Formats: sequence, structure tokens, C-alpha cells
Amino acid sequence: MGGRALGAGLVALLLAGCGAGGGAVAACVGPQVTLSPTEGPPGTPVTAEFEWLREGCNDYPGADEETAMVDVPVSFVQGGVEVPLGTVTGRGERWSATLQFTVPDESRPGGAGIRLHHADGAVPTGFTVLPPG
Repeated sequence: MGGRALGAGLVALLLAGCGAGGGAVAACVGPQVTLSPTEGPPGTPVTAEFEWLREGCNDYPGADEETAMVDVPVSFVQGGVEVPLGTVTGRGERWSATLQFTVPDESRPGGAGIRLHHADGAVPTGFTVLPPG
């Protein structure tokens, strides 16, 4: 999936979770991950931008208090292999974080992903590993 399509999908998902009116039920957006670039060979530097790293959903009076997700593990996943990349903690108005990493040398051409592990389950994000050279 190209960067524009990924960005458009993220915007659509964010908008779908916003606003309540006319009897609609409001819902908080779950964690989101955007990669730049979305493809490259082993050794490629990648920036992962995370948003909405928060627990709780304060979208109506009396709702749960929102707190930052802290030290959430992030991994590079391909096939049955999972390589830990680090942890992230939500900060600021959009509960955001940035993690920079390098595509692992042991990765092979084909589909891969970045996995954000948190209490409600894993948030997978696609990445395409290209052949070296």
C-alpha cells in the first residue's frame, strides 16, 4: 500500500471515530501507526509515527479518564520471526510517539509488519521488504 493510500485510510479511520450527534454513539480512536517509508531493503532506516497511545475513552461526561500507554513494546514481524524494536509512550494532545529503527538484516523480500503490543491486542502495520541492492 502506498503512502497516500495509507494516509487516506488513516484519515478515514480517524474521521469515522469522531463526533457524536443525533443519537449516535461516540467512540475513541484506537492506536494508529504510520510508517515512512513503507518499503525498503534490509538496513533501510524507517520512522514509525504512533498516535492515540492512550488507555480509557473520555468521549462523554462520566466516561473513563484517559491516561497514556507507557512503554508499549514494538516489534518488526515477518513470518514467524519477531524482532523487538523498542518501546513507545503516548504524549501530548494526540497521545503520540515516534520510533526510528532499521529494517532488520535477517528480513527477507516480501510482506512484513510493525506490531504495537498493548492491552487490547496488537495493532499490525504493513511494510514491504525489498531485495537488497
